Amino acid sequence: MKRAAAPEPSRSGLIPTVSLVVCVFLWPALLTFDVGDWPSTNQHPHNTPAANACGMVGAWCAFYLRQFLGDGAYFLILFATLAALLKVLRGEIGSIWERVFGLGLVVACTSASAHLICGPGPRSMPVGHGGLVGYALGDLLTGNLSRIGTIIVLTSSWVVGLIFATQGWVLKIPSMVGRVAQASSRGAAAVRELASAATARHLATVTQAVAVKPSIPATPV
Repeated sequence: MKRAAAPEPSRSGLIPTVSLVVCVFLWPALLTFDVGDWPSTNQHPHNTPAANACGMVGAWCAFYLRQFLGDGAYFLILFATLAALLKVLRGEIGSIWERVFGLGLVVACTSASAHLICGPGPRSMPVGHGGLVGYALGDLLTGNLSRIGTIIVLTSSWVVGLIFATQGWVLKIPSMVGRVAQASSRGAAAVRELASAATARHLATVTQAVAVKPSIPATPV
């Protein structure tokens, strides 16, 4: 009689957990990016040790994220972190390809906007704040559209991408804000009522104490 094969351990939570750890590592690496760290070609010799909070590995990751995506890398890491966290907590992410499409639009539009708004600085990449993607897309739009047309295309594409990436949650923000405002107003009204009741009780107590206070006889002269 053949022995039943032992069940293999589930790996469904391994990939999102590793992805979440990678995202947590990339945040300080990206936020402490320095153009003087290896493998940047902007400075020789390079910083020793690396100025990046995550060392040479963090400097390498941050350099290529900034090189290709510029400021759009922040949105990439943000949504990747949220997706990994959602996968770890809930075990599933719906409409994955629609979210990927929306994230691509958000990242590309952010990179192009950063390239058009912010010029290269002394401590930034030579390609600018938009990276190679922002440089190429920004020049493509400005070369074929006017400034107004470029603003319209980038803004509308960014909003559409955000709707796809969040699966419509961004459209629920106004109603959520309204509910929070209503709850805050009801709480403030309740606090005012409690304060008025406490003040009334205090005044009643003081009035009663004054009313029952015995009169002091006059001192004979």
